[in-house]
Amino acid sequence: MNQIVFEDVYAEAYVRESIEVILKNVTEHYPMLESEMDDIKQDLLIALSNKIGCYQPERCSLNHYARIVLDSAIKKILRKMFARKRVFERLAVRDGVLLDRTPEIADNPMSRLELALDVQVVVSILPKTEQTICRLIMQGIPFVTICRETHISTATLYTEYFPRLRRVFEEFGFDKNQISAGK
Repeated sequence: MNQIVFEDVYAEAYVRESIEVILKNVTEHYPMLESEMDDIKQDLLIALSNKIGCYQPERCSLNHYARIVLDSAIKKILRKMFARKRVFERLAVRDGVLLDRTPEIADNPMSRLELALDVQVVVSILPKTEQTICRLIMQGIPFVTICRETHISTATLYTEYFPRLRRVFEEFGFDKNQISAGK
């Protein structure tokens, strides 16, 4: 059996069209990233190139495999692009209202909006229960009330949910101090 190489995959019209469709969808959903399209395309191609060696023809077609790799890669790329290392240092939420923590955000409403969107992006990828926990924390609800509303014990909240949430936010580039600063 011949080894599949990246050039063979990229020669497929379906793969090139898939990349273009993904880029078009990203531009439609996130117009502010239009200037980043060349970088996103390059990252997609790198991800595809890195995964070609894992292709198993007996499991699916090459086109299907390439599309799965591209779909997975674009999610990771967007997560990295939207992650901000200092969201929780700059942003606080009390009673559902964004509060300014630094003058740069107070002076720039667009920065404040971008930060709020970054938090929403991270929270939106979480499972339903974790989304609820994050939203309640951002509203300033006490942990005991969160446990009551979500029907989770305090011990489970601290030993299972908080470490899981911490890992997700760390994957997005937040460190423990920044996550704690957001409470």
